[in-house]
Amino acid sequence: SPTGIAVDRQDNVYVVDSGNSRIQVFAATGEFLGMWGGLTDQDDHEFAPTTLAVDHGGKVFVADRDSSRIQVFDLRFVP
Repeated sequence: SPTGIAVDRQDNVYVVDSGNSRIQVFAATGEFLGMWGGLTDQDDHEFAPTTLAVDHGGKVFVADRDSSRIQVFDLRFVP
């Protein structure tokens, strides 16, 4: 259930996968690079991402519906 997409400076593509409560990251070639999320975030809160944005400083901003907050991730957090 993709609901959002963003591209960083290296042309990596970030996809919000709402149905699986995660963010997936792909190279411009389509190669799967990693993901984060799942049913809970790193603080054990329910995680329901709906959209995201990537800034030029290396941060990913994710709107998290279930936690009623914007979560900020460092791009280095992504495996």
